[in-house]
Order: sequence, then structure tokens, then C-alpha cells
Amino acid sequence: MKSQFKQLPMAIQKQVAFRAVASILFLLAAILIYVLYKDLYFLIPCYAFSAFFGINSSLPFIRAIEGRYLVVEGVCSVIERTALRRKIKTIYFQSEPYTVKVMIQQRVKHIEVGDTIQVYVADDAPVYDQEHCKLICSYLAIENIRRVT
Repeated sequence: MKSQFKQLPMAIQKQVAFRAVASILFLLAAILIYVLYKDLYFLIPCYAFSAFFGINSSLPFIRAIEGRYLVVEGVCSVIERTALRRKIKTIYFQSEPYTVKVMIQQRVKHIEVGDTIQVYVADDAPVYDQEHCKLICSYLAIENIRRVT
């Protein structure tokens, strides 16, 4: 299992590891709450979050080791940001022969126009036509592989 994990792309490894650590932390919080308070009602949310993050980390891992994902690579052409906090909301990139629009789900840093990025998408994820480009709303991981200097 460890060797299969090491063979995955680094971006997918980070996503799976982050979610697995969250699951373990909630499990440890449940144990700590039980030891300190001995109250079962406080345990229910911790166990629920631990199970959620455990399943949330195992599904992309299983999909990745089975090879049921696609890699879409291209050069970033436009970055849309939110009005107030200037967080990245949408990324457009050129992937021959299409322009691809990716709706960002998590916090993404250090992506600039002209960077080469890779988006790991599930093989059965829906891709929509919108505004003369392909729209991807869900993805497994995103990675900036080459920065413009």
C-alpha cells in the first residue's frame, strides 16, 4: 500500500495525506474527549468527521491507484479572483485544442498567468461547454508544474 501511494503524483499524494491526517486528528480528538469527559454525545461529531474524512481520503486514493483519472495540462491564460479577499476563483488555461475553465475548490497559491499547470480529473467527471471553453467543476488535485520567472 505504501509503494502504491509513493507511485501516485505528488498533488494527489498531498490531497490524500491531508484528508487522512484530518481523519486521524478527529479520531484522536474523540479519544481525548472520552478520556477527559466520558460523554458519548461529544463523541458523535468527532466520529462522524473522522469517518467523513476517512472515506474522503480513501476514495481518491482508490481511484488513483486504479488509474481512473485523467491529467489535463496547459498554460494558464486568465485568473479570476474574488472581489474582497482576492482569492483565486477560476483559472482558464490553454490545453490544445481547447480552452479549459477550472472552478477552484480549495485554496490555491502561487499560480500566475503563463504558468504550466496540471489538473487531475476523475475519468467520469462531467465536462461542460460554457462560453466557448470546457468547464471542469470538480477535480482530484491541481498542481503548478512550471512557474514563469
